[in-house]
Amino acid sequence: MPKINKYVDIDTVEREAKKDLIDRHSPFIHCAATAKQGEPFEVTVKMGNEYTHPDDFDHYI
Repeated sequence: MPKINKYVDIDTVEREAKKDLIDRHSPFIHCAATAKQGEPFEVTVKMGNEYTHPDDFDHYI
């Protein structure tokens, strides 16, 4: 059975190395606080907020 990881609030993590790992592998979704029904709105999804995820040939998302 595959392991299912659960979300961890990064603010509660004390070790910087673990914060780095969690941040790099968590999606951060940015959009306006409000939107009008029926109208498109901009949404940006980024992997990592403070730390960007590496995009190498052997380690990528």
